[in-house]
Amino acid sequence: MRIKALIFLFIVVGVQVFGQNSLTVMYYNLLNFPRNTPERADTLRRILQYVKPDVLVVNELVSEAGADLILQKSINVGKVSHYSRARFTDGKDSDNMIFYNAKKLGLKGQMVIPTDLRHINGYTLYVMPVLGDTVFLNFFSAHLKASTGNEEMALRALEASQLKAYLGSNPQLQNVVFGGDLNLYSSSEPAYTVLSGGYHIRLMDPIFTPGDWSNNPRFSHIHTQSVRKTQFGGGSTGGLDDRFDMVFLSSDIMYGEQFIQYQKDSYKALGQDGNRFDHSIIDPPNHSAPDSVITALYHMSDHMPVLLTLDILKTPSSQTSTFNPQEKLKVEPGLSGLAIECFAEKLTLTLVTADNKQVLKRTLSKGKNKIEMNSKLPDGVYEVNVKNASNSIIFSEKLYLKNKPKA
Repeated sequence: MRIKALIFLFIVVGVQVFGQNSLTVMYYNLLNFPRNTPERADTLRRILQYVKPDVLVVNELVSEAGADLILQKSINVGKVSHYSRARFTDGKDSDNMIFYNAKKLGLKGQMVIPTDLRHINGYTLYVMPVLGDTVFLNFFSAHLKASTGNEEMALRALEASQLKAYLGSNPQLQNVVFGGDLNLYSSSEPAYTVLSGGYHIRLMDPIFTPGDWSNNPRFSHIHTQSVRKTQFGGGSTGGLDDRFDMVFLSSDIMYGEQFIQYQKDSYKALGQDGNRFDHSIIDPPNHSAPDSVITALYHMSDHMPVLLTLDILKTPSSQTSTFNPQEKLKVEPGLSGLAIECFAEKLTLTLVTADNKQVLKRTLSKGKNKIEMNSKLPDGVYEVNVKNASNSIIFSEKLYLKNKPKA
């Protein structure tokens, strides 16, 4: 994509907290989609129109054509046209993908953690609109080694360790969501211990329910596979008796420390009513969702999707914001810089990179100031500081600077 030499730079002052700005997140194993059944795109459409996820993360995607089919036939249908997806990466086996509501979120970047079996994919999203110190979320998707046995458990633990090693080498990451088809049989598995243990970024199970989940009726309310008793279209059978599909959240999300917070009691497996042990999702009758959705879940995959809600505790604002009056400063966003009104003299503004390198310094005069940004500055997170005459910082705020793509 060609880049136009124009910088969008915005800044938000203070923290705004509000109740109903949230993100619905959905992780779903699509059972080797599309393989020989591309018509399942319509089946998936019925599920997604019911859930309306802002973020959809999938496993067992077998081709980029499948990703396009989902986007064009399952999500962006009817009056909906505002969803986008990440770049497809083709691994050794089936693959992952993220789809997102582009009215609420943008894609900053993506990466891959190679493993011996399947890629673990990472995607960094940011909250829209990009107005200042926007909020970043880091989604990771995995399909860990399947089946029982010591060797399989060891391979799952190794894959989990590779994820945690990446997180450990990037401790600055915030708001981490990790999930997928993890094929874990109990909370005592080494992979579960690795995921929920130390390193720099702690991952937490939002519905912490330790025990041996597999084939255990005590955990029938959290099982996610299999939604079928009989075989058709591939996948597992035998009814619901395993909790393979899971989502972990970093502790900063659980406690709302970085402006994103898990909404209490929002975690659930769609179609799970607690009455499914060793039964299918359709028999006995299931009233946890509309019949059309329950039927679609039965035909779409042998897995249930896992849903949760994340509340956004801080959002950028396009309105002029005012500091604490004692700071005597007003900042207004602009398309190529900042408009700053000062009510005091001898203030200095600096812009520094994440590694503390100063890339801009301006003396502010009393009254209105317009600060133009260097269009050659690379995209990224910067920090703007304003100091008074005694060199004390009276304002400091991170911001995201991005080049505007050519239309």
